[in-house]
Amino acid sequence: MAHRPRGVLVRALGSTTEGNPPVSRLVRSWFATVRRRPALVWWPVVLWAAWFVLNLAFVFVRRLGAHTFAPNDVEGIESVLFGGVPTRWLQANLYQRGVPWLDFAGFAFHGIWFGLPFAWGFLAMRYERAKLAEFLSWTTVVVYLGAIVFILAPVRPPWMEAGVTRVLVVSRGGYATLDDNPYAAFPSLHAGLAMTVALFFLLRCPGHRFWGWLAAAITAGISFSVVYMGEHWLIDVLAGWAVAGLTAYLHMSGRVRRLLARIPGDPVGRLVRFNARVYAAPAAEQLHHAPIPLPCAPAESEAA
Repeated sequence: MAHRPRGVLVRALGSTTEGNPPVSRLVRSWFATVRRRPALVWWPVVLWAAWFVLNLAFVFVRRLGAHTFAPNDVEGIESVLFGGVPTRWLQANLYQRGVPWLDFAGFAFHGIWFGLPFAWGFLAMRYERAKLAEFLSWTTVVVYLGAIVFILAPVRPPWMEAGVTRVLVVSRGGYATLDDNPYAAFPSLHAGLAMTVALFFLLRCPGHRFWGWLAAAITAGISFSVVYMGEHWLIDVLAGWAVAGLTAYLHMSGRVRRLLARIPGDPVGRLVRFNARVYAAPAAEQLHHAPIPLPCAPAESEAA
């Protein structure tokens, strides 16, 4: 019987001694693991669902700041701290001279922050899946810390002041006018949330700090953009970075962990231990998932 040539895909992937491509074995191995440990599938779903619910609740909490106290005017404070107002200087030297690409870049950075937690959350699932719960906790805590300040100390943003242009609206349309709390300026969560994502990967994912530095670079772009476009004062941005640092401290401090352990029933500790059990691979499974060696090339086989 004539020998039938194998398919191109099988030859490209290589074959095992049984004639099956290694990728096929990996896929079957993954499904077998899921059957044995279904929590690997449903637990991330639960975490993301809880994160969505908490962030939806944040939207309603954020609204309260528009109806609590009279908004503060911090332009005078900014002028004293920096010897001038950075937003006015940037607009006088850049916006009024007409730099269209800068407006577009600002618009892009302003929009990127919405997707940052999602994109970096999936990176956490890919590279540090046991830390997904912690990542989602960091990004939730930082927005609620910001919401507390929004309620207690509402601030007029730069674009409400005479002589400051709201570049985001003038250049790219009016979606920003849909904001239900225009006084949620201090701290800047555009800067704070992005910095939190960067700090998480830099401090908690030492093997994947590249993504932390990338997020830090994006944070710098976002921070510059919101000041240039008149969305935030520079002190709003610095306060956002400070809230990100506070978020990191709250999650990494041993003192805070001991205080949380005193809560009756230790719910935080139970959650941490359950998460660890979900992602703790048995020794037998670690061997089962050892890298599969690719077959030798024909020349190497003949040489052997």
